[in-house]
Amino acid sequence: MSTYSAESQRLAHELVARAAENLARSGKSVYYDSEVGRYVVVEPGGAADARWIRVGPSHPPRVSRWGRRRR
Repeated sequence: MSTYSAESQRLAHELVARAAENLARSGKSVYYDSEVGRYVVVEPGGAADARWIRVGPSHPPRVSRWGRRRR
């Protein structure tokens, strides 16, 4: 793994950790689904909402604009 790849992966893990902390404040949790290659957000009632955080194999990790807390 190149230095660039290692740094990118480290930053991606930090981003996911921060997103997970923010989601935990509202009772949600996050796990990585290796079958679809996405981080999945689980609602407090147990229903998964895969639209919130997306990580694609060819794209850098990002929190989608739909991931903002709605009121």
